[in-house]
Amino acid sequence: MPGELSAWWTFCWNHLTHHHQVDPLIFGVLYALKSVVFCWTLARIVLAVRQGCYQRIPWWALLNLSSTLSPWTYVWVFGRNLPEWYPFWLGGIVVLGLGWLAWSVRSRLHGGRGWSGLLAGSTSGKDSP
Repeated sequence: MPGELSAWWTFCWNHLTHHHQVDPLIFGVLYALKSVVFCWTLARIVLAVRQGCYQRIPWWALLNLSSTLSPWTYVWVFGRNLPEWYPFWLGGIVVLGLGWLAWSVRSRLHGGRGWSGLLAGSTSGKDSP
């Protein structure tokens, strides 16, 4: 196992350095920071759910999405020889994340009806605006 891990690390280091021409140390630092922020925001989301403070969740989710994309955005901005699909992949993640954020905020503004209420138009005891 250590030999396989070493070979994988060497491949990633060489691929980032020589093929994509980005500094793997910066990528590694961004990835490590992303991991810390990712776990921290997930803990904050769970805490908010337990406390019933649903208004904070979209903002923790936005911070989570931003931190998750930071190392990959670094490769996109400073890297070379990236596949043609790379910006579309990165954009797709942003669109999905922001779409979820907008849906979540809209759901909260309309009384927390969720998907079924938004699609079917039910009011769950409240008047629609």
